[in-house]
Amino acid sequence: MVKTSKINNILLSPLDWGLGHTTRCFPLIDQYLAEGCRVFIACQPGSASEKMLMQAYPQITYLPLQGYNITYSRTRKGFIAKIAGQAPKILSAIRNEHRFVEAAVMRHGIDLVVSDNRYGFYSRKVRSVFITHQLSIRVPCRFLQAVVQRINYSFINKFSECLVPDFADKDMNLAGRLSHPEKWPSIPVKYIGPLSRLKPVPGVEKKYDLLVLLSGPEPQRSILEEKLLEVLPYRMQRVLLVRGLPNATEKVYCENVRVENYLGVKDLSQAIAQSEFVLARAGYTTVMEMICLQKRSILIPTPGQTEQEYLAKRLHQQQWAFCFSQGDDIQQRLDQAMQFNFMLPALQA
Repeated sequence: MVKTSKINNILLSPLDWGLGHTTRCFPLIDQYLAEGCRVFIACQPGSASEKMLMQAYPQITYLPLQGYNITYSRTRKGFIAKIAGQAPKILSAIRNEHRFVEAAVMRHGIDLVVSDNRYGFYSRKVRSVFITHQLSIRVPCRFLQAVVQRINYSFINKFSECLVPDFADKDMNLAGRLSHPEKWPSIPVKYIGPLSRLKPVPGVEKKYDLLVLLSGPEPQRSILEEKLLEVLPYRMQRVLLVRGLPNATEKVYCENVRVENYLGVKDLSQAIAQSEFVLARAGYTTVMEMICLQKRSILIPTPGQTEQEYLAKRLHQQQWAFCFSQGDDIQQRLDQAMQFNFMLPALQA
């Protein structure tokens, strides 16, 4: 964690590419508040991220900052091209957020800036910390890999230090080559162990055969939801599906499946404890939470997201999770998951 001695005011912002960046900041915010710091959070007004944060931390000061507002492809093949085509918009957002930070530092007397994967969210005037598990960003082409790595470090090196939410051990860690690259940035790098907002709930009777936690970018979140709702009513008797939509108001009904738009931290921790298995995306925050809770998980990477595809392959080989592709036969894969020999690691910080 970030030491906060002699620090009064902290400015923090998570990347808005999925809610995982937001939820993994919860333990950091808890620490800062417990140490008596005043926390300012910058996020897009009306966003799902803002709603989650405001529910958990109504006492915090929120500053309006536009997100990257990235759109995604419906197909795996089109994912990289879709993101690359938005490079000008991303670079503009990075420049804008840097100007925002410099102004906020002066206006609010900020002592520390904390960025979860927002490349422009730093100040030249005060200590600025970058949080990421992707020191190495996986891309399909080796030549492109080297280019992306240089770009990644060119941004990271503008910060004072980099915090990696993983274990330092090269063999027993969660993110593999993502968090343990061959080359390092020029700023100090510190491993702080996995971050999880969720806590174990002991002594709870099982209520669900399967808990489904949907998350991630559209349209892939909705595509997976539709696929699952075609199968789950006939495959399992006790299912809870959490759609991961804090801003949603509509109700979804499905036979034999309890559907909730969103659950807060306490209710979600309870639901996980009550479930035999958890099915979710292979996002890194989900991976951290499932390993920390020692939960048997079934992970489906978002098509085209090379980071999630790498994590899923690695976790399946280690038998830390059962993973399969979104295009697979879901009913068949669920049958296989029920018989899978999970070997969850007892990782130590």
